Amino acid sequence: MNSRVAIIFFGPISTREEKLNLSSFNNEIVQKFHNSGNLLKLYCQDFDGIGLEGVMVTQFSGTIYSKIAKLFSFLLSWITGWTERMIYEKLFELMILRDIDYSEIDTLLLLRATSPNVCRKAKKYNVKVVGLISTFPRKLIRERIRSYERKWGIKEHSDYTQKRRVKEYDRILNSWNEIISLSGAESVRETISSIVGFEQVRYPDNEFGINRKLFFPDWGIKNEEYVFVVTTDTTLKKGLLEVLEVWNEFVAEFDFNIRLKVIGKVSKPIKKLIDRRFKTETIEWIGYVNNLQDYYKSCFAYICPSIIDMGPRTIKQAMGCGSLVIASKQCGASSFITHQKEGLVFDVEIKGELINCLRWVLNNRGKIDEIRKASFRTSQLFDNNLFAGNIFQIVTDRAFE
Repeated sequence: MNSRVAIIFFGPISTREEKLNLSSFNNEIVQKFHNSGNLLKLYCQDFDGIGLEGVMVTQFSGTIYSKIAKLFSFLLSWITGWTERMIYEKLFELMILRDIDYSEIDTLLLLRATSPNVCRKAKKYNVKVVGLISTFPRKLIRERIRSYERKWGIKEHSDYTQKRRVKEYDRILNSWNEIISLSGAESVRETISSIVGFEQVRYPDNEFGINRKLFFPDWGIKNEEYVFVVTTDTTLKKGLLEVLEVWNEFVAEFDFNIRLKVIGKVSKPIKKLIDRRFKTETIEWIGYVNNLQDYYKSCFAYICPSIIDMGPRTIKQAMGCGSLVIASKQCGASSFITHQKEGLVFDVEIKGELINCLRWVLNNRGKIDEIRKASFRTSQLFDNNLFAGNIFQIVTDRAFE
């Protein structure tokens, strides 16, 4: 007997043919369950599709809940201390609780962590709750960030460090019957299996893919000589400071016009630390961009120095553009990048490994084109269709036909 599945994802979903297997793997997962006849309900932020026959689709956009979020998110944030994202998620959860009929379904599939209230209520109706995690448990991330806070002498205020947010995330995971990891990379498995309570996490056999209409190589483009690119955001987790720590020493060793482009935004504590401790004459602060693929294609090398991550999309996107990738072991890259073959891998916690990788690429410029092409070939193995089939099989305990 087919399972009757409801899927919840606080994000956009499209079932248009031209977007499947190209953009979000979530689209492919939804399509797989629909094609199998298992999908009964879909809750998402936005729905852009030709319709899912026989499926009840409820989207957050345009509802009274989204209007409340838009009008009062600042006030609610000030009253509750929640981030704007949290307020949108809470109202999305309220919409689901008011709408869903648990007696109609057997399985609740969460493509993004959602409130434990939705899951607890599901369990009362003996509905199996299966969740997909795209990051490590927050408690582990918080511990890792704390060690870097001590190293740099600053305090981070983010979803990863707020006790309230960390505890809420742990409660969410504890309310699931089954957990599926977004990545099946060996380093990810080792990290997760070492955490008490996470020994039974299940893993896909295939890596999720990228949008190949956006992220593809342009072998005719001339790379900007000695321009390195790093992406970051407002958390220490992304490892920007680990690059800046060795950057000036690296630049001083070579008689080249070496530059670093930083894409993204840093928090105020991190920015103050950078201004106080580092020379930034060779660094260009780009901010957030909509054309990330152009930076991947034109740069000399892309650096991903995360201190803890679960196979970030940026590495796969850069590889898809044929970039030379220098990535930390801690972000799971070593499972699909062989050192000095498809890119370079370093241990962010071992002093000297990152700067040695930077030195290597300048001292071995004749090998770079070969590595870029190998990087691109590997990126073609990442496939949303196969990944979605893995998720379908794990959730339903049967292969997709």
